[in-house]
Amino acid sequence: MRLLLTLEQISDGQYTLGHNYYIQSLIYNILRESKFKRLHDKQGYKFFSFSNIFSTCDNDKKHILIASPNKEFINELNIGLKRSLDKRFSIGDLRFILKDIKIIRPKVRIPIVLTTSTPIVIRIPKDKYKMYGIRPRYEYDYLYWRKEYPLELFIEQLISNAEKKYKEYTSGISSKNDPNKESKIDKDSKRYIINIKTLRFRKQISTKVVIHGKEHIIIGTLWDFIIDDTQLNILRFIIECGLGERNSLGFGFINIR
Repeated sequence: MRLLLTLEQISDGQYTLGHNYYIQSLIYNILRESKFKRLHDKQGYKFFSFSNIFSTCDNDKKHILIASPNKEFINELNIGLKRSLDKRFSIGDLRFILKDIKIIRPKVRIPIVLTTSTPIVIRIPKDKYKMYGIRPRYEYDYLYWRKEYPLELFIEQLISNAEKKYKEYTSGISSKNDPNKESKIDKDSKRYIINIKTLRFRKQISTKVVIHGKEHIIIGTLWDFIIDDTQLNILRFIIECGLGERNSLGFGFINIR
């Protein structure tokens, strides 16, 4: 599920990926009176993603999409945001009035064409350097994947990350229903999470973002994907949770073309 926020901008200034931290903070603030009030403190995956601030051609309003495979999360966020309708709020140095909120349920089918509206972030751990012939200048604990690195390394890490998120999410759902029951994961999902038929590299982006109060440089990439032969429940999860890492900071947000 997704929420489409319609905003009226009442200040000068342009959105950059550096504003992602403030959008994330806005989401956590809206949820502070809900059952998700401690989500900010959760270690690991948060299971939500959000788009950049974008405009449509038919009006001068701005929009943000917030997505999650967790319907309760979307419903709680929707309730909290409704309290702020027609009120002013800030995203960093940008000022807005929240004009409208809509719940959206994307239609998912196979095959499907997906496009990234925010960069996918993939970190390469040190133990992969030698295997893929990567020789960094210094012995960093990890490197961000970039276009000069092997494509198969990007795909391997992308699918591995998606698999970990899906298994943790489904395990959590299962334990809530029956703590003694193993998570219900389809047999095929143990073999693969997504079957990428084709992919097209569009652009590499380097940006500065705030993480835990400190500024970091993050490198990400934009892609188009054609996905087939993948179970719909897994595909829906990926579309709403986002691809790659740092989804709850606005990276790897996915749209259907």
